Order: sequence, then C-alpha cells, then structure tokens
Amino acid sequence: WHVYALLLPFIAFSLASELISAHRAAAASSASSFSKIKRFSAVLLLGRPFALGLTALAFGLLVLSFNLLGEYYALNGAKPITELPTWRSMVWRTGLVDAGWAEALHWPNFLESQFQILGSMIFTFSLPGYIEALHLGDHASVEAWTDDLLPLGVAALAICLVWLCFARQRILLATLSLFGVVWSLAMRHNVAFHEFEGLFYVGVPLTLYSLALLHMRRLSGERLMARFAAAALLVFVFSNWQMSRIGQDAADRVFHAEVMADFQAIRSETAGGGAIGVMLMGQQTKVTGARYALEYYLAQRVFLFPQYPSMSEPYPRMSEFLDFIVANWRDSEIETLTPENQRFFLYSRDAYLGQYDTVLGNLVAQGKFNIYQKGNMLIYLRSPCTAADTAERFLLHVFPVDLADLPKDRQQWGKDNLDFTFSQHGVRFQTHREAPNTCTAWVNLPSYDIVKIATGQFDAQWQPTWQVEFPLTR
Repeated sequence: WHVYALLLPFIAFSLASELISAHRAAAASSASSFSKIKRFSAVLLLGRPFALGLTALAFGLLVLSFNLLGEYYALNGAKPITELPTWRSMVWRTGLVDAGWAEALHWPNFLESQFQILGSMIFTFSLPGYIEALHLGDHASVEAWTDDLLPLGVAALAICLVWLCFARQRILLATLSLFGVVWSLAMRHNVAFHEFEGLFYVGVPLTLYSLALLHMRRLSGERLMARFAAAALLVFVFSNWQMSRIGQDAADRVFHAEVMADFQAIRSETAGGGAIGVMLMGQQTKVTGARYALEYYLAQRVFLFPQYPSMSEPYPRMSEFLDFIVANWRDSEIETLTPENQRFFLYSRDAYLGQYDTVLGNLVAQGKFNIYQKGNMLIYLRSPCTAADTAERFLLHVFPVDLADLPKDRQQWGKDNLDFTFSQHGVRFQTHREAPNTCTAWVNLPSYDIVKIATGQFDAQWQPTWQVEFPLTR
C-alpha cells in the first residue's frame, strides 16, 4: 500500500496534466466537436497514465483476491468472504462501515492532528526538549510541543503548494509533496488511529528542504552548501541517537532479556516434546516480545496463541491435545514448572485446568458475565459463550475514594473510564473436554482505593445492554 500511495497520485496528476494539455490544444484548433471528443478519449484511454493506472489497479485487486482466497480456504470455507479478517479490516479502514470513535474522525480534529504530525516531521525530533519530555513520559509537555507545531505543519504544506505554481516538474513535485495528503484523506479511518501513518508525509519535508537548498545554493554557492550538508548529517545522527535512546532504554533491555531467559527455561523444561498452549492476557503491547520468543524457541509446537482474540473464532479444544500451558501471569495457587521465571510461566495442563474453577477469586457481581475479584484483578467469565457475547465494548467505570487519585481530565467526572474491548483483555477457549466454549477477560484495576465499580457492555449507540454496580474491598 505504500507503493500505491505514491503511484496512484502520480497517475492521477499525470492524467490530469495530459487532459489539460489536450483541452488547450483543442481550444486552439478549429477541429469539430467530434474530433475533440475523440482526442480526449484517446488521451484518457490510450495514454500511459491510464494504462499504468489500470495495470496497477488490476495487480492490486489480484493480490487482494489472493489474500482473501487464502484465508477462505485456510478456514475450509467456514466463513463467507465478507466475514474474513482481511475483508473486515479493509472495509473498516476505508470507512465503508461505521468504525465508531466519531470524535477522532471528526474533520476538524482529524486535520488538526495531521497538521501536528506534519509539523513534527520538520525538525521536532532533533529538539532535546521534546525528546526529554517524550522520554520521561511528560505528556503535558509533549502536548504543548505538538500544539506549537500545528502552525508549522500548515506553513510547510502551504509553501509546497505555492512552489507547485512555479516549478517545472510539477507532476513529480506534486506527487512527492502531496501523496501523503492524498493517502491520509482517502484512508482517514485508518490514519486517525495510527500515528506511524505520518511517515507518508515524508514528501513534505523533502520538498521543503529541497527548496531551501536550491535557494541557498543560488545565494551562497557550493561552499556553504557543503557546510550545510555536514550540519544536516550531524542533526540526522543526533536525532537517531535520541530516538534510539527512547526505544532502547534500560527498562526495555531488561524486559527483553527476561523474556528471552523465560522462554529458554520453558524450552528446556519441555525438551521431551508435547503440545503447548499459550494464553497471553492484557494489552498486546505489553507482550509484544513474547510473539517472537514463541516463534523462535517453541516453533511448530505452539497450537494456541490468542494474540488477536477478537477474531470471534473459538480456539481449539485445549484439553484434547495440549500438554502444557504458558501464561504471562503467575498464580500462587497453581504450581508452575518454571519457578525461576520472571514474566512467562509454564504449567502442566492438568495442574492449570484442574485449578481453573478455584482460581477465579470471589464472585462479586452477576450479569451477562459473572464477575470475580481476585486481589487487584477483575475477572469476567461467561460459559457458554458465543462471538456475539463479546462483540460489544465493555463498560468499566472505577469510582475512587479520593478524587485526587484520578487523572486531572477525569476528576470532573468523579470516576475513571477503563472501557475495553474483548480483544484487549480477553481470550476464548474450551476448558474441559465436554465443556462449552468459555469467554474470560482479566483486567488489572488501579492501585488506588476504590469505592465502587460500574461495569457492563454497551452497543454502537453507546447505550448499555447490561450493567451492574458493586462495592469493592481489597
């Protein structure tokens, strides 16, 4: 899609340029209207831009069809094509279905965020103040920086548009500077939720700095250009060092070292063979490193990896073929085979599933899901469970004893909003050979003192479909 983001605007701009040229030629000639229409048709249908665009479109549809058919046959035709993950992702990302989150998709909010991202691409990551705020998690300072960068993003795009009016290679320049804008507007439902899509705006700083270098060369000659290039290289190296420092701080290195050591121990413990089921509860970003550890240390032995449990498919019947369970939490009531591990623990199937009914904690509320409390964990459980039971978003509002414990933007409401989707905290599986499918979600509660909790689920119109409230004691 990155290639298409660049290719399709180039085709569109090229075709527009040829049509404008044909229109001017037709206006200057005395040919009949039929001849002019014929010439326009030839430019439109026989020109290189149209042929290139048609070829690109056909190839893209071929690749997409190949992916869809691959998924369809991988599931043995159990789902229609319109319910496959790729199809659902495609219609969601292109806005063909309601994605929710109307506030982020509202045009003023969307354009503001995109201009901030564009402004940040001009020079932000070479500024120590911004880097330090990002590194320390000072969100207020980061937001202040991004607010200040909005005018810079607007100015950068405006300069590129003005230059287009005077440049010779308008098509190439328009493609370079505007392909990111075209992509963002067309894929708003995708871009609004993924800041890394700002990479598509790279053409704007390239165009802006090219313009600056051209004028500098005319005004100051080659010697100053060489010095400027050397300074730019230093800024580039400094920026990369700063970003590497953020991405590879000590905490990250410790985390990945512990993950590696844990899976080495798991591999050693299961060296005699056996099928391994993996259950990762919590945000995917918290267990990202585990995926690569699984693929490396336990290749071809892992049969259950619910990294994306929102696909609404019941997972394989665990007790029929699994010998071990790997989980990213440790429970004192279940004996682990890897007691020295720090983050990921190995359990025998019998020990883990045998304790299933006793490890849930105290039943604190009943609704569509039974809700248990175990220490600082809230556990949702429903059995039998279908895909429809987990399709709606979960409501979870926490009322603290002291409002000062809440984030500042939440204090006016008197509660914290921890709403979540089943894909964030849940997993679907079969606990026993004859048991129906079970859905469970495990949510960590804030550490501050809590008066009560309100939870349930709500529909696409934000109306609760079921809700319960209960006091919380720890």
